[in-house]
Amino acid sequence: MYPRQRDRDQFTAAIEQQKVADGNIQKALQFFTKEISTLKGCDTEAGLRSLFNLIVARLDFVAITLQGGENPYRIFRSLNSTGVDLSEADLIRNFVFMHVPASEQDRFDDQCWNLLEQHFFNADGRLNGLTMSAFFRDFMMSAGKYIPPTSTFQEFENLTLRSTYVQYEHVCATLH
Repeated sequence: MYPRQRDRDQFTAAIEQQKVADGNIQKALQFFTKEISTLKGCDTEAGLRSLFNLIVARLDFVAITLQGGENPYRIFRSLNSTGVDLSEADLIRNFVFMHVPASEQDRFDDQCWNLLEQHFFNADGRLNGLTMSAFFRDFMMSAGKYIPPTSTFQEFENLTLRSTYVQYEHVCATLH
């Protein structure tokens, strides 16, 4: 499975051990390269074998092959239900993409969602999920109903499910 459209070229370059352009994948590579280089013995074969054995013993990778028509965002939500805590904005993003047809997801991400996310990047270029979550919460509270911060996603989901039809491009255009 490939990452989001905007990270695919970097991802492919990293896998093929080519120069990776500035972006999320390049930042991740720099982070892990720096962290691994600080480990004691990482410059020896024994140290690298020890790191490899640690990773193999404690890290699980899951590969899921989707059949035509299966929605990766719906599967992600069910798999992550007992995993790492996601921000309310992460849950909202996943929910929105669950309802965008698979054939339209790259276009929607590129032309709509990415533009929305641009408003919530920190000075270091990382997406601030807390600020984005607060934005969604404030947007929904503008209707006059108090929403606790930890209920932002649940209220977004309820609001969306109560609607008979949601045109996400219109919602994103309104939020820009």
